[in-house]
Amino acid sequence: MLRSAILLSIIMLSLLTSAVSNISVSISGQGRCLRGFPCSLDVTVLNEDRVRLTALRLYIYTPWGVFQREINVVINPNSSARLNIQFTIPAQASASLYPVYPQLDIEDPRYIGIQHVVGEKFLLLVEEPNIYADLTITANATEVSPNGWINLFIAYSTANMPAGFMPRLIVLANGSVKHMSVLNQTVGS
Repeated sequence: MLRSAILLSIIMLSLLTSAVSNISVSISGQGRCLRGFPCSLDVTVLNEDRVRLTALRLYIYTPWGVFQREINVVINPNSSARLNIQFTIPAQASASLYPVYPQLDIEDPRYIGIQHVVGEKFLLLVEEPNIYADLTITANATEVSPNGWINLFIAYSTANMPAGFMPRLIVLANGSVKHMSVLNQTVGS
């Protein structure tokens, strides 16, 4: 009885291993991110199997935790899919190379339950942000009387902004917000 249970376990383990043996998961593209800012990684999934699979979830294992994305993507036999996952690297992370690992949860119609496919280690380069910002404020008067008004002209320029990042300009007077705008260009006023 024990012998047949061990044999059955070995057969089931080999079946589970073969279920995902023709699936590969790898991080592709540029592996550079800025600490404190969103990081975007492309993950390529290659289905060299003869069945249609459903990818349910994508994970990235990092030194800062596990980041997950629900995807629900069908991957046909002998085809590939490019998936994207975004996460934010903590601002206190040091600039260095860090190992990250992709994992994909898939549903295979031949097997009960969810299969897990772990990809190879990928070295992610975390860099210090090198953002340049210049703010110039010019007033139309040098003195303001109590309860008086002054007009301000505000000009800004930025360089080396991370892709997709748009800072905000907030002008406060006496503790209350007088102006707020998103700086969606590198130069403006």
